[in-house]
Amino acid sequence: MRLVELLEYEEFVIQCHDFPDADTLACGFALSCYLKSHNKNVRLVYSGKYFITKPNLLLMLKCLNIPVEYVSSINHPEVLILVDCCYGEGNVTKFDADHIFIIDHHLCDKKMEYPAEIRSNYGSCASVVAEMLKDADFDYNEKREIATALYYGLYMDTNGLNEIRHPSDRDLRDFAKFDAGIIQHLKNSNLSLQEMKIAGDALKHYRYNEKYHFALVEAMSCDPNLLGFISDLLLQDEVNTCVVFCHMKFGTKLSARSCINDIRANEMMEYIVQGHGSGGGHAQKAGGYIGECIAQDEVWNYIFNRLIQYHNSYEIINAWEYEIDLNGMKKYQKKEIQLGYVKLDQMFPVGTELCIRTLETDINICVDASKYLMVGIRGE
Repeated sequence: MRLVELLEYEEFVIQCHDFPDADTLACGFALSCYLKSHNKNVRLVYSGKYFITKPNLLLMLKCLNIPVEYVSSINHPEVLILVDCCYGEGNVTKFDADHIFIIDHHLCDKKMEYPAEIRSNYGSCASVVAEMLKDADFDYNEKREIATALYYGLYMDTNGLNEIRHPSDRDLRDFAKFDAGIIQHLKNSNLSLQEMKIAGDALKHYRYNEKYHFALVEAMSCDPNLLGFISDLLLQDEVNTCVVFCHMKFGTKLSARSCINDIRANEMMEYIVQGHGSGGGHAQKAGGYIGECIAQDEVWNYIFNRLIQYHNSYEIINAWEYEIDLNGMKKYQKKEIQLGYVKLDQMFPVGTELCIRTLETDINICVDASKYLMVGIRGE
């Protein structure tokens, strides 16, 4: 989908997920500013069972004048746009609308029935929105609050810019004209004193499995965003994967992390909550919840046993050591694939210093007659 497609409509509700973080708030705010610049009627909302309480998010809303509303219901709008989440997923309240659009950067295992822009190889949804705004000829840098919000959304969703994956993440990092004073203030407001106590108490009572190198921690009831902070701290020394959970009014909220390629955090989370809730995310980070169908005093053992079952459910094959039996297998030959390329000295004078931003990394080169730029089948 493209943002210009939205301009044929007049009434919009932009919905963040039920446990708002900096990324979903930034995306909703930037998108609302774009639509308002075209004189559209726009509301920015979130729902769920809990209000925003984290100090950094409350400060973000105040400093950047983000007009987000908490709602338990909405009148049937003409257009509903979901940002940083997918319609019908467990982390977002389902509302009806005449038209539904989705902008996200998480993998979605459901068949899309609505126009959607889902780029799961981006580090943040803010990067997706920033690129879509650019394609719509809307300069987010013209308003410092928008640039600051998008930058902070990227910062928080990529662990302080340490997990940037895509050229668009790097573009937002490098070119956003953000307010450095506000960003520094937000960085220093992540945790309240009470949240630091909750995190400290939780880390004292972790349970570690030596065979599979995972840790499980229960925290006191808290803002779900705090669970991710505790999860990040747990990935130390021999802890390859971890799950942190806390009990809430509607069930149990979970956060998972993985720092190894053999285990995807989103797959592990989906396995844990299967049949009892919902979950999803990325290879390194995931979230989920378990409904009240499991009693609170049984949740710890349930999650621990599911983690054991998950690690027993697969076999890791090392391609360097594994000898496969090819007998009886059919042989195939790859078809030729045409790729685009250009000789660099046809685009720039010889001697020009270039930074080529690729999917893998940024490459600095000097143009000469021997260098070509070729685009692979996945855009690399």
